[in-house]
Amino acid sequence: MFDPVYIGIHAMLYKKADEVFFKEVDAGSDTELQVLIGPEEAPNFCMRRFRMKPGGGMPEHTNTVEHQQYVLGGRARIGIGSEVIEVSRDDVIFIPAGVAHWYESLGPENFEFICMVPNSPDKIEILGNC
Repeated sequence: MFDPVYIGIHAMLYKKADEVFFKEVDAGSDTELQVLIGPEEAPNFCMRRFRMKPGGGMPEHTNTVEHQQYVLGGRARIGIGSEVIEVSRDDVIFIPAGVAHWYESLGPENFEFICMVPNSPDKIEILGNC
């Protein structure tokens, strides 16, 4: 595992994203996650990168924390509440706390996005199947 470098008295953090390991998301299908900046590294927000293979995704679920997301590449269909949208590179998504949402990677390449969440306790409730 990569050791981050803290620089100066302000505890700035620097590390290479490609050196942070991916782990499978148990609730998803063909979906993996990197915790780029975790709660032990920053006081307010966690930065995560998700990668879904074509046809992969996440089942409908709720979280007790909001999500702020930036699409890095690929295409996906996302359900948020009663709305369904298609997203691709450079799209930005906000999912309020408590709102049901799901993901389906449309391919042909992997769907990848950055997801920022507050460093607060988060309860995840799975509502559907992937």
